[in-house]
Amino acid sequence: MKKQIWDCTFILIGGIIWAFGLNTFLIPNAIAAGGITGLAAAFCQFVPISVGTLIVLLNLPIFLFSIVKRGMGFSVRTFLVLCVTSVLIDVSGIFMPVFSEDKLFSAMIGGVLCGVGLGLIFMRGFATGGTDLLASLISDRLPTVSYGRLVLMLDAVVVLIAAFCYRDWRSGLYSALTVYVSGEVIDKVLSGATTGKSVYIISEKHAEISAAILERMQRGVTLLDGEGGFSRRRMPVLMTVVRKYELYRIKNIVTEYDREAFVTVGDVTEILGRGFSLDIRA
Repeated sequence: MKKQIWDCTFILIGGIIWAFGLNTFLIPNAIAAGGITGLAAAFCQFVPISVGTLIVLLNLPIFLFSIVKRGMGFSVRTFLVLCVTSVLIDVSGIFMPVFSEDKLFSAMIGGVLCGVGLGLIFMRGFATGGTDLLASLISDRLPTVSYGRLVLMLDAVVVLIAAFCYRDWRSGLYSALTVYVSGEVIDKVLSGATTGKSVYIISEKHAEISAAILERMQRGVTLLDGEGGFSRRRMPVLMTVVRKYELYRIKNIVTEYDREAFVTVGDVTEILGRGFSLDIRA
């Protein structure tokens, strides 16, 4: 029951943020959001149908294909999420404000909002149809093309069609910017905000360094078995994960005990567990 409540909460919040980005910044400025949503917004100029309704209609062939490829369960869940978000887009479009003073600003902020909204929905394991779903369905037919590249190709086609519909090549450029920004933000949302640094330390003073990190920083340290490729000497390798702003403290501790220590630092896109954040996807 708890999981269902979280699912509904994320879908509603994500759908509202997505709708805000579309109705306030993108649609009024003739900027396509990418995917079926961008096509629907562009085609609405020629047909007397709301954007949300047209999104559902354009997705119907994809969902029929999805039922054949993925089964009824996944397809029905995706279709229900699509209907909820489409209703939110149409209803919120009635009262949401419109910003049309600066197209570049609108493309950037609209892309950020759409990325955050969709990222929250994707975070719960749901899809919203469109080119992402289509790419996943046809990717096995194109084994030489990666999934990411296939999505990019489909979105490029959408951007070109939207530019043609809006009769303005600049709309195509703004749309391409929006698609890029949205994709980057989705990746950030899905990878989590709890980024950090992983640190590996090889030192003769491994015991002292490990004790200092545990005592002064209250960060866990893992001892990995290591062996020198040339010397064949066995020595523990210290591994710890810290916030970015804590990295300088690690360096100071290592330098204090062993200026000859070998240290490597890597990026960590998400950290879960004691001392950091916990995963709420129960």
